[in-house]
Amino acid sequence: YGSDWAAAAICSLFPEYISVVDYNGESQDLTVTVLDNDIKALLGKNTCTICYDLGAWVLIKVEDPSKVQVDVIGDPNTYEGIVEDSPLLVEFSYGSGSVIYTTFHNEEQVTPDGLKIIKHLVFSL
Repeated sequence: YGSDWAAAAICSLFPEYISVVDYNGESQDLTVTVLDNDIKALLGKNTCTICYDLGAWVLIKVEDPSKVQVDVIGDPNTYEGIVEDSPLLVEFSYGSGSVIYTTFHNEEQVTPDGLKIIKHLVFSL
């Protein structure tokens, strides 16, 4: 499991799966769409709010959609404008394990829904 600040490490270790687009996400409360059925069931809804309390967070790109599961997407504001359907939470299998990456993290700004998602991910590993 890695989050925002671990992007460079995760993307350099697994470049065939995900890559860094830019460090240009703005500070914002973002309503996101949940694609993963387990997370939808956990939250009891298809959308939730994620808080990005600091700017310059990492936007990522999925390099191989056949190998990467995108669990959460959103349309974040960046310093260059809105990016539609940006992957915000992804996971993929590697060897005998799994890699999970979130653009959000579990610091002070985490929303109740964000915390539920993070706990679910950590305890599912």
